[in-house]
Amino acid sequence: MNEINIIFETEQTPVTKQNAAASFLVEMAKKNSAPNTTPAPKASDESDDIPLWEKYTLTIREAAEYFHIGEKRLRQIVQEHIDSDFVITNGNRFMIKRKLFERYIDDATVV
Repeated sequence: MNEINIIFETEQTPVTKQNAAASFLVEMAKKNSAPNTTPAPKASDESDDIPLWEKYTLTIREAAEYFHIGEKRLRQIVQEHIDSDFVITNGNRFMIKRKLFERYIDDATVV
């Protein structure tokens, strides 16, 4: 098995490279540790701008986070109550009306 020795420090010290893979790793490390590099901007998503407790509808993932119920169980609830007022379909995506689902949970004894 080939051994790769990589020595890299943030100061301008020499780097030991044995092969092309090691050279590539060293160059990537230099790019990532350079002080003037800035992280790539995060893709702006409108759903990140509105807090979950203010949204009218929630995706299954958002509802799982908000209500502390697993995604699998939420999908089961949606399938069991497909005609309920708290379920909306957007194509093949299920959305949950937050306030109506809160009422459903308030009335439920077991989720």
